[in-house]
Order: sequence, then structure tokens, then C-alpha cells
Amino acid sequence: MSDEYGKTKVAYDWEHRRQYLVLPFPMKEYQRRVDALRRSMNDAGLEYLIIYGNPACTGPIYYIANFDSFFGNTIVFLPASGDPVLITDGIMHSEPMHSGIWTTWIRDIRPANHPATVRHTRNLSDFIVDELKRLGLSDAPGGLISAGFFPYTFMQRLNDLLPDIQLSPAEAVFERVRSIKSDLEVALLRRTAKIASLGLDHVFSIPQAGMTEKQLAAEAVRVFLEEGAEFPLMVAVTAGVRAGLKHASPTDQKIKNGDMIFVDVGTPVSGYFSDVARSGVAGKANQQQIAMFKTALEMHDRVIAAIKPGARICDLQRIAEEVARTNGFANYYYPTGFGHGIGTSVAETPILFPDNEAALEKNMVFALEPMIVIEGVGTAVFEEMILVTSESCEVLSDATLSTWK
Repeated sequence: MSDEYGKTKVAYDWEHRRQYLVLPFPMKEYQRRVDALRRSMNDAGLEYLIIYGNPACTGPIYYIANFDSFFGNTIVFLPASGDPVLITDGIMHSEPMHSGIWTTWIRDIRPANHPATVRHTRNLSDFIVDELKRLGLSDAPGGLISAGFFPYTFMQRLNDLLPDIQLSPAEAVFERVRSIKSDLEVALLRRTAKIASLGLDHVFSIPQAGMTEKQLAAEAVRVFLEEGAEFPLMVAVTAGVRAGLKHASPTDQKIKNGDMIFVDVGTPVSGYFSDVARSGVAGKANQQQIAMFKTALEMHDRVIAAIKPGARICDLQRIAEEVARTNGFANYYYPTGFGHGIGTSVAETPILFPDNEAALEKNMVFALEPMIVIEGVGTAVFEEMILVTSESCEVLSDATLSTWK
């Protein structure tokens, strides 16, 4: 720790931290990830990885380190051999032990004060430079994970201090490993999907008319917390004409009979997210709403029936698109909202975008959400969490599909 960081009142050395450490997985699971990343690095000809995270991109750091970058910037420096290093400025009132540093299994940590709270000249790039120089890797090829989030000031500092640095984006190196879930990860994702499903079943089983969107969201949140979900919960609730805008925070608007309702939820557990959604109607559905629901459900059923290892994402997409076209909703089908991988990030590989010829692999987990959305009317979607199995798939979420009358 540099003098610039200052003294702490609570010790944060490994021996002091380890008494508080409770990991969601056995240590061998994290070692498996490190080993797999190193094999992927070797295949790409890289000598090290800089894995970056911040409050808008917490997943990569959580995956490798079991540390939540909820407050500042965090880097895991992973060399091709030797111990990883965790560097973070997400330190509240200059105390690492008040900032969750005891949650990580990584022994070597380098805390720095948050730039918004303490004025200092060194940023996290200085600590990276220290490691690169120590290991003789100043001009060795390295990979940057979460390059799209990496601050300009950090990159500028790296280039100023190490003009010969060879650092390039390496998302594929990381996602090649993260996209294939271990059995332990699948078990945790199955749990998050179950919690999300229980909350959705609850909100669609009670009379919604007369409630506000916030009250309906509160009903879901109560179930989520009782079942073991953790913060930050993600709860989108929209009703009436706003249901045609899809994602939005709940408001004090009252739900009326005949309103379409869209509820999309994420219920994290130990850093792993769920993403499950249901649409319904307060009271009795009209003919247009029923047609939207039936189309969304047909897309749901037919795509799921076609999921298996080797299935190409573009072919699954065409199935949903054809259903929407046949039922007269081609203009209201959103191919860019077809689905996305789920894990320590809400959106990770595989991304189910149009014309993606990539094939699904066993133990990929993703949220599938073929949707019909009509502005001013509402959203019809039955979003599920899907596990690709050895021969087909398993739907991890099990919320009721018959959400309308």
C-alpha cells in the first residue's frame, strides 16, 4: 500500500480477511476458472489479462474474484502464471474492510482511494504498471476485458507510463470461458430462476386492478427477499399504455381493468442474475391482447423445441420471426430483443442477435425473450432462462404461462 493511500484503522491483510470470507462456491471452482482463462490466454498468445469492472459492469470481476465493484473501479490482473492481483478504488472512507474487500478469495489486493472522495495523482493504471514492470511484461502482449467500459484516463495513463505496452481488447478470450457454465453455476442459476418465477406467479395471481405499479412491484420484491434474493434487485413493472414502452421503473400510476401488464425481474443470488418476464392483463383480455399473447406463446414454444447443442442462433431467430409474420405481427416483432446470455452479468455470451451464425453449446445459459411490443397497447412476452443440455434444453424458470383470462 502506498503512503498516498494512508493508514487504516482495521487490518485488511489476508489472515485478517479470511475469517470473514464465505464463498458461494468451493475454492476449486475459482481455480478452475483461472486455469481455463489461462488456457484461453495461451491460445490467443497473451501473457496477461486486465479484467476490468465498475458499477455498470460488475459481472467480470464477480466471476473471477467474487468481489462486487459497486462503488468504484476494480481490476483483476491475471498473469499467465503466478498469483492474480485485485486492484480497486472502490474504497469507502479509506477502509478496505468497510468496502467488502473481505469477500474476495484473491490474497494480493491493492486498495486505492476513490477519485471522487480523495484527491490523488495515482490511479489504478499505476498499480498495473507496477505489476507489469515487476514481472517483466511491459512490452508483452496482454488482453483487456470490458474494454468498452475502461476509462479513457486509465488508458491514457498506461500509454504515458508504458509507451510500448501491447494491450488489446480480448472479450472473446474471457467469454469463451464464462459462457460455458459449470454444474455449480447451473445449480445457482436454477435457484435464481426459481426465485424469479415465484415472485412472478405471485403478482399475476392477485387482483392487480386498483393497485399502483409500485404496489405490484413491492409484492414481487417481498417474495424475492423472502426466498433468498439479494440486492440489487431489478424489477420493471409497466401497465396500460406504458406497457408498450417495455422496460421502466414502476410508478404511482394505478392499474385499471383491461390494462396490459408487463413485469420483468432479476433476482441476484451470490452475484448471479436471473432474467424472467411475464405479460398479462388486469381483468379480462380483449381480442387484440389475446392474439398478442398467443403469438408470443407460440414463439416461446416453437423456439424452445428447437434448442439443442449445435443449433444456430440465426435459425432460432427465424422460427420466431416466421411465427410473428404468420400471425400478422411482423411489424411488432423485435429481433434485437430475442435473448442474451445470463450469469454474473445480465447480458453476456451468447447474445442472440439477428444473423448470428454461432451455434449453441452444452451448458450455455441464456434468457430467451421473443416479444411482440405495440406502443400504446402493451408487451406480450414470456421470457425464460434456458440451459442447453446434452441433447436439447432445460427451462430453468417455471413461472405460470397462462397469465390472462
